[in-house]
Amino acid sequence: MFDDFSWTQCKHKYKLLAMSLIAVFALSACVPENEEDTEETGNPGNKAEEYTLRTFVENLNGSGMVLQNKGGDNTSPDENGNVTFPTKLEDGSDYNVTILTQPSSQICSVSSNTGSGEIDGADVSEVRIECKDLYTLRAYVENLKGSGMVLQNNNGDDTSPDVNGNVTFPTKLIDGSFYDVAILTQPSSPVQNCSVNTGTGSGNINGADVSEIWIVCTDVVTPNMMINNQSPAANAERVALDEKISLTFSANISASTVSDQTILVAGPEGSVNGAFAVNGTKVVFTPDNPFQSLAEYQVTVTTTVENVDGGSLGENITFDFDTTIDTNKWYRLTNRALGENKSLDTSNPDYRCFMGDNGNFTGQYWRFIPSNSNGYYIMHSRFAGEREGMEGGSPGSACLFTGFAGKGNPFSGQMWRISSEGDNYFRLKNMNLQSTHSLGVATVPTLITTDTSSEAQQWMFSEIGDIENVSLNQFVYVSGSSYDYGAANAVPNIDITNAPNDADFGRWTMLSESASSYKIMAVKRGTNDTLYEFVYNASTQDYEFNNKTYKITGTPAEADPSSIAMLRSGVGEHLYMLDKSKTALHQFFNTAGNDDFVYGGNGAFKKIDITGGPNDADWSRWAMLHDGDKFRLYAMKSGTNDTFYQYVYNPSSGDYEYGFGNAITTLTISDIPVLTDRQSFAMLHDGDKYRLYMLSR
Repeated sequence: MFDDFSWTQCKHKYKLLAMSLIAVFALSACVPENEEDTEETGNPGNKAEEYTLRTFVENLNGSGMVLQNKGGDNTSPDENGNVTFPTKLEDGSDYNVTILTQPSSQICSVSSNTGSGEIDGADVSEVRIECKDLYTLRAYVENLKGSGMVLQNNNGDDTSPDVNGNVTFPTKLIDGSFYDVAILTQPSSPVQNCSVNTGTGSGNINGADVSEIWIVCTDVVTPNMMINNQSPAANAERVALDEKISLTFSANISASTVSDQTILVAGPEGSVNGAFAVNGTKVVFTPDNPFQSLAEYQVTVTTTVENVDGGSLGENITFDFDTTIDTNKWYRLTNRALGENKSLDTSNPDYRCFMGDNGNFTGQYWRFIPSNSNGYYIMHSRFAGEREGMEGGSPGSACLFTGFAGKGNPFSGQMWRISSEGDNYFRLKNMNLQSTHSLGVATVPTLITTDTSSEAQQWMFSEIGDIENVSLNQFVYVSGSSYDYGAANAVPNIDITNAPNDADFGRWTMLSESASSYKIMAVKRGTNDTLYEFVYNASTQDYEFNNKTYKITGTPAEADPSSIAMLRSGVGEHLYMLDKSKTALHQFFNTAGNDDFVYGGNGAFKKIDITGGPNDADWSRWAMLHDGDKFRLYAMKSGTNDTFYQYVYNPSSGDYEYGFGNAITTLTISDIPVLTDRQSFAMLHDGDKYRLYMLSR
């Protein structure tokens, strides 16, 4: 039995066995004795429990949604119901579910208070994902030509269409949400004005895409011409009745494009006829007749007016203005509350106002004379005459007539402002109580607290007509310093007959050729350069219009054409206008057989200074004469109607000097009739006597 087994082999096998036993004992020394040793050394032992994280997805219609837990562990649900995250979570660990990628055509969100928390010994299935459908917001753009237009929805989500048709906003909207489309930037190149059609631009999504929004663009004509200046100004009040309408454009105007079809002037009776004059950039419209008093007018300048290069306004330009009252007319005043059958009236014995039945009574004839305060008038009754002005009196007491010092110095209670109330009714406010009271009717016409809704404070002004029976009251110098009414057998009152309707007796003068040849000159209303001539007829003892007119030429800009004076010297007829400074005269001359008064004509001095004199000289009332020896100038004393100053021409100085040559410096007028118009006067010398004239209305 040992034949095949040598000692050497046996010895080797026992050696291997011994080494194996040693290794076993060595390994046995590393085995832990109990479980505490296992926990201390980190050996897995008994592993912690793990739990499943689930979400529940509602209303998912789209694809591609990706969910995450704590920024990873992605899962992609493709249907509604429970969705399990791939990785389980140990007890006590936290979780935070979010949406990494939204599904197509939907927007999903983790329901409030369900998406995060801590594993608490059980699976989590409370996480809820709710999905909502998204809808497209479109607008339809029409007539877009320019570029750069920007649309917005709800002040954001900009989109910039560059062609007509449908344009889609970048951000889709959930069902029920509000949309409000607006234009942030209008297109340019060319400039256009686009707008969202009314009723289409805003609303709420209602389970479908929105495509009703309609945007329409219109071309904007960039004006290559403008109106730089206009007169009267827009909404101007108290515009003079003889005013011309003046328009100054930014370029020279083509006269062929200016007519009553391209520039429209309309008043209370429709279109206003007149003539247009074009001079470079300026267009002037002169009405054929004066504007109506207390009326509203409208001017429309159309785009068919062109400049010489074919340019036009970008759009029609329209402006309105209101006219002043005609101070040469009488008016009847009726009250809206009382109707048109009763008029503002006054009579003896105390000149107080009342509302009387309509009739041809002078107490119902009212005239408005401009005061020295802009926009205010003095109210005169034909019955009381111009020595008296209507005064508001105390609130509750009837208005009354009181005397005043003259045009230059009325009391504040005698000055009235007229303001439109619409429907051809007006309000009368007294300067004394203008901020609180207006003329109205209680039991009597009186100042009452202003109430814009009160018909009792609204007055209608009805023209009775032009001032009738214009005539002259004549005063003659007798002795001392007085001019007496009708003295020296002079005709006290002389009629003026056949006067043209547009003869302006607010601007008139007189001169004499001899003791039997007298004439009146009156400016044509609405002009500053045309005169009507009236000649005295000794057989009828009237001044009669002889159908002759004269022209005034070369008037300088600094001359004031609001009043004139004339005289005859040994060489011809002289006409004068005051300088606007009221310190000099401008002289015009007419030679026999000539129909023009030429500025500085026949070598006459063009401008002559006025020196000395009191500060209260009223240069709105002045006159001149030549007595065969001296040139004399007169000016009424402010605040009076019966006292005036005398200036005489000094050939050495070339000036009109106050009291030169021992002239009587202050003269008076006596016995002035009640109905005399004291707003102007004229004088002449007929080779025998000094004569002074005032109009009687």
